[in-house]
Amino acid sequence: MNGATRTPKRHVHQGWFRIVDAWKASEETNFYRFCSNNGHVHLVGASPTGMCAVYAISIAAKLLGITGWNSSSVVEDFISNCASRGRPISPSGLTYGELRHYVKFVNGRNTTGGQISMSTLDQNLLGGVNGKLAGQRLRVIHLSEGGYICAAFNSMGVSHCIAIRVACGEKYFHDEENDSVALVTYDFDWIYGISFLRRVALHLTLSDCLYSDAIASLIIIFLL
Repeated sequence: MNGATRTPKRHVHQGWFRIVDAWKASEETNFYRFCSNNGHVHLVGASPTGMCAVYAISIAAKLLGITGWNSSSVVEDFISNCASRGRPISPSGLTYGELRHYVKFVNGRNTTGGQISMSTLDQNLLGGVNGKLAGQRLRVIHLSEGGYICAAFNSMGVSHCIAIRVACGEKYFHDEENDSVALVTYDFDWIYGISFLRRVALHLTLSDCLYSDAIASLIIIFLL
């Protein structure tokens, strides 16, 4: 097995064991029903911190050139904000709804800088893909150049979220312990399904569009 792929799989296995331990300590006799009732089927954080989805979206933001889009203090503020609203973040990870709320939270603090487009992020390019060939679908799907986030899960519903960069027709994955590793070398054995694959793009304001149009007009005038 490729050494670069050991850690994500280990994190997923550790998350699996924690869920099984919690199930044994509960009164629920059906494991799948326990996972469904406790949100484990849809979680997208399998790292020890449970914040791999936050890390993935921050990497995608950097790939867009949005430096300083978030920080550890912003993450802490978000966690505190959720707790104050009576909806604390689970140590097991974030649902997509929580991740979406996080992006909006950070965007709100970057009114003068770059922001992530929510309409683009909401488009699921490869959701609901289950079975042993799910990883292969991720490998062969055609994607435009740019940054993406992807959440995949194993047969027990434990998930891990990564960032994907597409450049010159090649895909590279990033997570908490891997930086720009070719996707063709990734070990897909643990993947039983894909919850989502979403593009991360810049949100263009009206002023951005007007500025781009003005630049284009100047170029045309210069060429004429």
